[in-house]
Amino acid sequence: MTVICIKNVEPVTVEPVTLEEAKQHLRVTFDEEDQLILNLIAAAREYAEAFHGRHYISSEVTEVTSRIPNVFRLAKIATKGLVSVTVRDFDGNEHNLTDFYELDKSKAFLCLKTGSQLPAEVSQLYWNDPVEIIYLTGYEPNMKTKQAMLLLVGHWYEHREAVLVGGGVGFNSATPIPLGVDALLQQERHTVL
Repeated sequence: MTVICIKNVEPVTVEPVTLEEAKQHLRVTFDEEDQLILNLIAAAREYAEAFHGRHYISSEVTEVTSRIPNVFRLAKIATKGLVSVTVRDFDGNEHNLTDFYELDKSKAFLCLKTGSQLPAEVSQLYWNDPVEIIYLTGYEPNMKTKQAMLLLVGHWYEHREAVLVGGGVGFNSATPIPLGVDALLQQERHTVL
């Protein structure tokens, strides 16, 4: 069995929802809470990413595996492109096998190209994480997904607790606040997965 794990994900540098967009949505005109709003934007993006199983920012992902597969599923479904496939042989020498592989049309699997045969020197592999695959992931979210992110930012900004106290029949009752976030994200789930 092939063991695949994510070794590294490049850190986020640009969010899909800007600070200016979020402040306009929140109707905030001051700068004192900019860091809080940026944190909420990042959390909203992570929520949408987890819901759809894809990255909404460009990043470089490195996965390692214990053997050279002909076909294997990448951890991130939506990939933009393959950067490299490298292998360390039994003696620890590194071999670049990128030209032997391609992403399939769904970009969820890395496949050995038809008619390709791997070099004989990589038949015996190094004992510790000999195969390293680096690929790019990240897509621009559509308007429904961005709106869901803005709704989350707005909800978390206005209600810094999980429930709204005093909104029910009794004076001190606690009622969850309904959101359209999941409804918006669910509409796009079939196009993503």
